[in-house]
Amino acid sequence: MSRLSARRSSYSWKSVLFLTLSIDLVAVTAAALLAKGQFEEGGAITFLSLLQLVFMSVVAWSIFKTRKGASEPIDWKTPYVLWLIISAGFLYLAMDEMCGIHEMVDILIHKVLGIQETDLSDRIDDAIVAICALIGLASLFVYRAELKNDRAAFPLLVVGCCLLLLRIALDAFTNRQDYTTRLWRSIPKEFYSSYPREMPLVIRPWLMFFEDALKVIGEGVLIGFFHDCLVIAGRYGTRTNPGAQKQTGWQPSA
Repeated sequence: MSRLSARRSSYSWKSVLFLTLSIDLVAVTAAALLAKGQFEEGGAITFLSLLQLVFMSVVAWSIFKTRKGASEPIDWKTPYVLWLIISAGFLYLAMDEMCGIHEMVDILIHKVLGIQETDLSDRIDDAIVAICALIGLASLFVYRAELKNDRAAFPLLVVGCCLLLLRIALDAFTNRQDYTTRLWRSIPKEFYSSYPREMPLVIRPWLMFFEDALKVIGEGVLIGFFHDCLVIAGRYGTRTNPGAQKQTGWQPSA
């Protein structure tokens, strides 16, 4: 690949990243300052996240189709299958964002097993989201050979995943008021004695705001990475690496 092509590719994903993050930051700021309830279910931030998840699912599917080729059957041992898994995963997350699937499963588990809702059991839905994240990370590890051509934008994948994992942890933390209150009371009393007792009730909404901001910004970072992967997939085509070596099956990267 020539230096000129590399510069164009770098400029391209950087432009997409800048545009996406600009939209996300403007949306988060506007939702926080100009309107109430936009960080709740069905609000503007949920809709923005839904659009980004659907977009990433479509891009991942396009990469998969490009890497596989039109006439070839799916070989689950080949690295390009990663994009099929990613596409299906983000499609599920989009449906979950719209319908609250993990929350409905949480309610169903309580009803079927006859479990009384507690501070811990109420976080079953958060555990479901965490399991989905672990499946995604496991897929990235198993098919990591597919990502070796995307080293220039690979830091975006790391940053995006870290932001979304932090968001999952923060979502579980703010699921109820209990952890916020415990955290506040764990601070030395001489520090918070001058603050009102309702301070934990004030802190939790801000943590929930930060959580949603992490969600859309993390998705925005991943969009930049996906765009770079799409460009590279179009350049090298079906299962052919820059060294022009045909991959006949999945091999673990070194």
